[in-house]
Amino acid sequence: MMTVLERAGERENKVLTVDMACLVLEEAVQAFQYADDSDGDIGMLAEESVEAIREAIAEGAEPGEEIRETLFHQLLKLSGSSIFEDWNDYRIELLEICAGLADVEPLRNALRAKIESMIRTNVDMSYQQYANEALLRVLFDLIRKSGTEEETEQFIVDNLRYSYFREALINRYRQEKDYDQAVKLALEGEEQDKDYAGLALRWKAMRHDVYRESGRKEEQASLAEELLVTGNFEYYNELRQLAGKNQEALYERLKTRLKMEEGWSASNVYLRLITEANDLDEMMAYVRENPGDIEQYAGKLAKKFGEEVLAIYSEHIRNAAGFAANRKKYQDVCGKLKSYRKIAGSANLNSLINELRHSYSHKPAFIDELDKVN
Repeated sequence: MMTVLERAGERENKVLTVDMACLVLEEAVQAFQYADDSDGDIGMLAEESVEAIREAIAEGAEPGEEIRETLFHQLLKLSGSSIFEDWNDYRIELLEICAGLADVEPLRNALRAKIESMIRTNVDMSYQQYANEALLRVLFDLIRKSGTEEETEQFIVDNLRYSYFREALINRYRQEKDYDQAVKLALEGEEQDKDYAGLALRWKAMRHDVYRESGRKEEQASLAEELLVTGNFEYYNELRQLAGKNQEALYERLKTRLKMEEGWSASNVYLRLITEANDLDEMMAYVRENPGDIEQYAGKLAKKFGEEVLAIYSEHIRNAAGFAANRKKYQDVCGKLKSYRKIAGSANLNSLINELRHSYSHKPAFIDELDKVN
């Protein structure tokens, strides 16, 4: 099929080129249903088919030529094929090409009718939300290029339930320095998308940016802290700058708050916070509660908490040895022993190895791996 596609690109007749590329695209998309595409070959063929269509039109369909209408209707018809039911990205790409060909009113009307029909079909299917937004973006580009400014603005307002259009309007208000409207739209987005963590966070981040741009430092700091706690450590430096001389108080407050929060995001921020601050006491307190993480912190803590670190580290290795049941796991334990030597020294290492040899003398594979440590 790739050979067919390459030959298509060599044709002088661009209608024939598009015909051949469309056939290859159909074959490739249908192949997704029955062939393994783990190596990506089918996907690449489909993408190159679409690109061949774009190139043929760019090279052989000047504005105003009848060939554009012929190609438009051909691609519009193909976009409605059921083969794209589970492959909306290709359908959208075909419609985008159609939008580029729709340089007269009848073609624009036909494209608009097609897209609106597709959206109506998808309206009750929540899993088609992404497809609907992509379809609306094609329609929006069409209106923006050929419609009035009022039509463009109204289209955005009518489709604020989709993130692309809400974000576009927020950014427009930001450019116009109408910050109150930008904040209002962001807050409405947070409420609308409260069940979708990623989107809700996106609107919070935009609201934070509006506060920053408008000089509302108190609101900026409050929201930056909220965003930090939800896993976005990049806001920490900003918070420090806003805190000025009160950075130490900020650090202590964040540390306390993060320890009280549940979830891995807050935990990761907490660990990064205390690590960047080189807060050895706090790191040691964490390791006491989470001895399984001793390997990560031993190097930092050994100088100040030598004996305690060695005790936790050696017990961590003993526990790992107790669960080891095959050579791979034995090798993992021995890897821990090699790291332990850097902290504990050779004498402590040899003592622990001898202890493990005695405890697991009935596991010759383990003994064999222990013998390799030195």
